[in-house]
Parts: sequence; structure tokens; C-alpha cells
Amino acid sequence: MAIGIHKAAAGMVAGMNRFGAIANNLANAGTTGYKRDLQFLRLLTDKQIELSRRKSRGAPVQTLVEDQYTDFSQGELSETGNRLDIAISGEGFFTLETPRGTAYSRNGSFTINEDNFLVDYNGNIVMSDSGAISVNGSEININRNGEIEVDGGNVGKLRIVTFEDLTKLRKAGNSLYIPLDESVTPEVPRKSYIISQGYLETSNVNLISEMITMITLGKEFEANQKIIQTNDELMRLEAREMGRVR
Repeated sequence: MAIGIHKAAAGMVAGMNRFGAIANNLANAGTTGYKRDLQFLRLLTDKQIELSRRKSRGAPVQTLVEDQYTDFSQGELSETGNRLDIAISGEGFFTLETPRGTAYSRNGSFTINEDNFLVDYNGNIVMSDSGAISVNGSEININRNGEIEVDGGNVGKLRIVTFEDLTKLRKAGNSLYIPLDESVTPEVPRKSYIISQGYLETSNVNLISEMITMITLGKEFEANQKIIQTNDELMRLEAREMGRVR
């Protein structure tokens, strides 16, 4: 019975964490370029449980573990008509220079700062293959390959990069991603991508799907709660019976 309570409690804790991830997805459903987070439970094998028990010197171990990853699937493109709004179709990230170093993003909501550099909405510098992008002119055009012209003159090409293993990226807030460590380096996208000027990529959050999952989690939480209550009551009854025998 104690094992049953332990499993149910672990399921409740995991469910609360998954609920938190879904709530965050829903809160960012309207955030440009946002990628939803997914969490799921994985049941450890008997061998893995035994190894964990040995490492913990016989202490109770979890039979369920949580795995989380970011879903980098493409969001839909929304036309804005703003020539400084840019979207990527296909793989790749914009490269940004921030006060904390280089970061990467799918949010192409850009503007021009007081020094005439192309920046994101937080003021981070948008990088080209040759450095910061100076927009000293009145007309800016960006073609499908990311090449930038200002008043008819070429000023560079957007630095679009990707990573061999996207699970090695972590969210850093404000639609930014950074590598987990220095061994994770950017590379040129192997697959083709298309740059669309005057468009933004919407989040890839499906509101209906997230709400259905949230309802399901609520039912699972209630079921685990009842399991704990039932097992707790059985343990109390067993204790009483043992007391009577004595």
C-alpha cells in the first residue's frame, strides 16, 4: 500500500509540473515565435529502478520521471505589412547580440534604434554575416534569402543559424534561446529556409489541444488523490486490526 501511495504522489507532483508547463504555453499563445514546452512521464524499467536503489543505498526511488523538451515545429505566418517584421519559414534562428552575449530567436519583430541599427523589441542587435546591420536610409528591402538592401544598396545578409541538436538549447526569456554550454555551436542550416518580409511567425501553441490536456491532467490528479485516500484508509484499518490482535 505504501508503494501505491508513493506512486500516486509522484504522479500528482509530475502532473502539477506538467500543468505549469501548459499554463505557460497558454500564457504565451500570442507571443511571436514562441515554441511550446512539452512534458511527459516515463516509467523506469526494473533495471533502472534497481540501479537507482543501489545508488541511494536502499532509499525509496521514483518509478516515474519527467522528460521535458521544446517543440520547435513551425508556427503559422501572419502578415503585418510592417517592413521591419521578418519571419523564417523552415529551420533556423535569427542571431542577436545581447548585453549577456549572443542569443538566438525566431521572433522577427524588429525596429531601428537611435544609432540606425536593426534591433529586436528588447534593443538587442540583429546580426548579419558581417556584423551589426546599419539601416541608414528610408527604404529597406529583405529578399527570401535574407539579403538586405537599404535605398538600393546591399548592407549585408541576415545571419540565420541552426543547431545539430535543438535539445541543447534552453529558453532565456524574451523569446531568446542560448546553448546549454560552450560545446554547442551554431551552424549553417542544411535545409533551405525562406525569409518573408512583412510577416511574423505566430506561436505554435494549439489552444484547444492545450486545454484538452489540462482537463485530462485534472482528472488524473483527482484519480491519484483518491488512490492516496483509499490506501491511507486501508492502512489505518490494518493498524487497528493489528492492535486488536495484540
